[in-house]
Amino acid sequence: MQLTAMIKVMDLLYQEYLIPMVIFDEEDTPLYPKMNISTSLFNNQTDSKVTLFKKSDYLFATFNIKNINGPTYHFLLGPCGITGTTATTYKMRKEIFYSNIHYAKETVGNFISFLELIYPIMTGDILLQSDITWHDASVPNDPISDTTSFVQNLYERRVKGTTLDAYQMELHYIECIKKKQPEKIKYLLKKLAENREENLSTNEIESLKLKFAALTAILTRISIEQGVPINQAFSLSDTLIQGLASVHSFEAWIEHVQIATNSFIGIQEEATKISQSPLIKKIINHIDDHLYEKVTLDTLASVTNKNKAYLSTQFKKETGLTIHQYIQTKKIEEAKHLLLFTEQQLFEISALLSFASQSHFIKVFKQITGTTPKEYRSKHFNTI
Repeated sequence: MQLTAMIKVMDLLYQEYLIPMVIFDEEDTPLYPKMNISTSLFNNQTDSKVTLFKKSDYLFATFNIKNINGPTYHFLLGPCGITGTTATTYKMRKEIFYSNIHYAKETVGNFISFLELIYPIMTGDILLQSDITWHDASVPNDPISDTTSFVQNLYERRVKGTTLDAYQMELHYIECIKKKQPEKIKYLLKKLAENREENLSTNEIESLKLKFAALTAILTRISIEQGVPINQAFSLSDTLIQGLASVHSFEAWIEHVQIATNSFIGIQEEATKISQSPLIKKIINHIDDHLYEKVTLDTLASVTNKNKAYLSTQFKKETGLTIHQYIQTKKIEEAKHLLLFTEQQLFEISALLSFASQSHFIKVFKQITGTTPKEYRSKHFNTI
């Protein structure tokens, strides 16, 4: 997953769950958000995919995000307070986190449940219980004695070996998406409905929603790998996850999965029909991957090793847009998402997307959408 996409996911999930997340580069420099902290504070890393830490009344988790032909990122989850504890502030170097302002308090089980949601989204990989290790080899008890969280229940089922079929079904489902086999997926969903005798948690529907969100992240990554434009793939993912708000029964969940299935297969089939030349695809991919940077014709000429005039002519011929028009359109699409799913101010969004100034950003936004960024946010925010 590209860094811009990870930032988008982090902002969306932080607003929803209030569990801090920080992403670092290979030199241990915080990339987002910019903070004076370091993963060296958690130097008990194990060979497991994920290491969990309990420091006083706070929980943390660390893992690596490895990109094919790209950089490796370090990911820190936390601090997350523990339900039932009295601490209200956590200081990490020069950063101070305040309860209910910068972080939430959760049970240990719920924290791991969130980890099982964020890990596949960021890495595109499924997280198993055997992939998680507490750095001191002991799992702390939740202060709340009557907790029967989704993750605890899930762990018990994994130890008993009862989730193998479900896990294999997930793998079959993903493979059917790759091969574009909707009929086989209908069969898998039918079998899933027939074998629904185990309760995943005290609130089965919420647990299924978490599973759907993680699965959607994997399907988004697969779609991008198969040629679907990054923005299109994430736009579909956002829409499907937002749609979970209207899911209140197992039957509605199955229907939502079917809609997701058809949608992902649809955009993958559409991508295979697009007859763009390798040159234009390379230009589009570079622009989509660098939306938060200043992309110029000179940059694209250097990346493709082609003459600027030739690039401009070929791009307009195949897409119907000038390169400048395409860049601005894509940046405004990204700005729309930032307006609706983050609390970034206009000057911050303008700077993030490398516009010359806030006034320039507003001018371009209105030219493309017919409305100002402020009007767009006010009009659409309440519909989310």
